Amino acid sequence: MLYRCVIGIINLSKLLILAFVVLIAALFIYISPFCGYSTTFERLNSELYGTAVTKHFVIHYPPQLDKDFVKAIIFYHEYYYTELKEFFGYDYPHKINSYLFLNNEQKKELFGSENADVAKPWMSSSFITYTDYIATLKHELAHCFSSVIGVGPFKISAGINPYLIEGLAVAADPVNEDNNVDYLASLAYNNKYKANLNDLFDSFSFFTQASSLSYIYAGSFSKYLIEKFGIDKFKKLYHEGDFTSAYGLSLNTVVKEYYSALTDTTLINRVDEANYYFGIKSIFYKVCPRYAQVRIAEGWNYFNQKDYWRSKKIFNEILKITNDYSAIIGYSECLQKIDSTNSAVKFLCCQLKQFKNSAYYYSLEMKLGDMLSLNRNFAEADSLYQILISQNPNQVYYYLANMRRNLLVKDSLIVCYLHGNDFDKYNILKEYISRQYDYSAFPVLIDLANRFEGDYTLFMTIFGKNFDVEDFSGSFAMYKLSNYMLVHLDFERARKIAALAMRVETDKNFNTILKSNYEKINWFYLNSKSVLNNISIEYNN
Repeated sequence: MLYRCVIGIINLSKLLILAFVVLIAALFIYISPFCGYSTTFERLNSELYGTAVTKHFVIHYPPQLDKDFVKAIIFYHEYYYTELKEFFGYDYPHKINSYLFLNNEQKKELFGSENADVAKPWMSSSFITYTDYIATLKHELAHCFSSVIGVGPFKISAGINPYLIEGLAVAADPVNEDNNVDYLASLAYNNKYKANLNDLFDSFSFFTQASSLSYIYAGSFSKYLIEKFGIDKFKKLYHEGDFTSAYGLSLNTVVKEYYSALTDTTLINRVDEANYYFGIKSIFYKVCPRYAQVRIAEGWNYFNQKDYWRSKKIFNEILKITNDYSAIIGYSECLQKIDSTNSAVKFLCCQLKQFKNSAYYYSLEMKLGDMLSLNRNFAEADSLYQILISQNPNQVYYYLANMRRNLLVKDSLIVCYLHGNDFDKYNILKEYISRQYDYSAFPVLIDLANRFEGDYTLFMTIFGKNFDVEDFSGSFAMYKLSNYMLVHLDFERARKIAALAMRVETDKNFNTILKSNYEKINWFYLNSKSVLNNISIEYNN
């Protein structure tokens, strides 16, 4: 009896704490516009006075954005709406307000949140930095769609359950960093990164593990439930919060079946990929972490001003009190500028071991390889790039390491490339690719082109020869190029290139991404005229 009383008191305490947190959150949301932590819609509308009204959205954006780019954003909104309507099985009852910020600084000033893209379902609104719209827009719109089945003043899941709130949004938008969420969950499960989904209704457990793991398992499990049992049962679970009532089965039974579905022996040896996505490096601080981050920002500010001595002094100070990755990179860059590249190489070699089994390890390997290249230790650099290719922690490192190896043998272009600023890199790669296609360099060139926002027609003259896609690098290059064409409203060519990307069988995960990419581009191709016929674009200031 005493034991039951104690457990009852503990559970009651949890409920009271949760209720208190919700109350504080509600009060904060109400009063924050008056305290400078967020903003009113009047100010948002006055600052983001470019407005596009579509069939399903009112899109507010900074007037500096190019008109063609605004059209691309509009197409993405309407495409995501079509997909979410199909996923949820209903239309949203009214137009959604979508706020796009020019950069994180503007978002912080106007909205109060610098880095996070968010939605407020109860306000039918999403708030994202415009450069993130492809990566996060659909996820945030899914939160708005879920408000239809949500409960309470915030129109979210019963019990304010983060597994259900985020799980449903991830299931509705299952592509993450060019990976399917099911693949990432299986990759985690078949290595050493597991989550206890039997704690599905313990909201606190969501925050006790790596955020990436929580989101991925919540999204993959939610997707599993929806695909196996249908969306209606998940809606009931979301609205009422009772798993047994919604499914007529115990949570433990379904979780076991889900874990069985994740089992894949072909993924067991992909340790480096798992470490990249899920490995966490503990960062120690002998002082307040906030102080360290402010000082690191100062160090980089001096570095960007080419005051390398002062920058080095700050990074050195920080490294005495923390092993922060950014400070390590900053200090190595200063050593290279002030002392010698060889000093930077020695320093990075000493730092590498402490980041083993974390995502930072591969970044340090790449940085060390680059420093070796700058030091003209080409054989050692090539060996390290080959190790990265073999590790293959993710697609980005794979093509970056391949590109660097190829630049090593092209009249030592690697040194000019690494010494150059972004504009130099852009011109080096343009000339390099125009002479001979290196598919591993395509994604890098496209990323640089997106930053400079140059003339699209002129950029496309680089690709004067036919494409010959025979492996993953070629397929990935076509995938990236098709999306670059899509953003520039070149729908016909984008569709052809997306189809070309699918000619190579890569793996189950990437094949899914390529299929989804082609379906998206085909929708743009077929529906662009009807979307444009239902929009009005205006400036409200």
